[in-house]
Amino acid sequence: AGNALQSGDANAQRALLEQVQHALQLLGTSPLQDMLEPVLASLPGLAQELGKEAPQVAIADGGVVLRTQAADVLRNTFMHLLRNAVDHGIEAAPERAANGKPPHGRIGISLHPTGAQLTLRLSDDGRGLDLPRIRDKAVASGLVPEGRHLTPAETAQLVFAPGFSTASAVTAVSGRGVGMDAVKTFVESVGGSIALELGPSREGSEHVPFQTVIHLPAHYGVAQRTPAEFAEEAAR
Repeated sequence: AGNALQSGDANAQRALLEQVQHALQLLGTSPLQDMLEPVLASLPGLAQELGKEAPQVAIADGGVVLRTQAADVLRNTFMHLLRNAVDHGIEAAPERAANGKPPHGRIGISLHPTGAQLTLRLSDDGRGLDLPRIRDKAVASGLVPEGRHLTPAETAQLVFAPGFSTASAVTAVSGRGVGMDAVKTFVESVGGSIALELGPSREGSEHVPFQTVIHLPAHYGVAQRTPAEFAEEAAR
């Protein structure tokens, strides 16, 4: 009985020590929702300016919090990506209704660890990428020779070329922010990468659904653990 009691005490002490160590790991971290709050708060006003309904944004962080060293980069990155989604991707309410969609756009952001990386995915239920327009703009600007064949995936990555834009005119939104090349630079400045991942094309449409995928080094994230998880480990 004495040995069992000592074992239980040792397990409890180990669990307490691990909780303290975990609390120290969480110092200087913040949930993704909190980091992006200033950006999210700006979206309703932007949508109103564009004559659109305010989008609904859902964030699934997988229980991972992020180190504040990445906060500025993530805010700068998502400021452009989310504004771009509202401006170019999500349609106005009448067009959405004609396609059987709710009047407000839906934007999803997910975060989860993948081995030595953190993966963030951004998607929306808007019209998708206009690949022919991207290619035409790239040819017109000399980025791509006119006769060169590109796969859909290669065409999509052209948006990261320096100075690339599909905006036909400079408005209060389009043409006044940073380009996707700058977003790529933001992400790479902290050792990350960014790319567009295409979904299946829609029949009868030149627009293709896509997700923006960002990879960051794993050390920018900390998986949150509950007291119950520590107690369960200690009991093993």
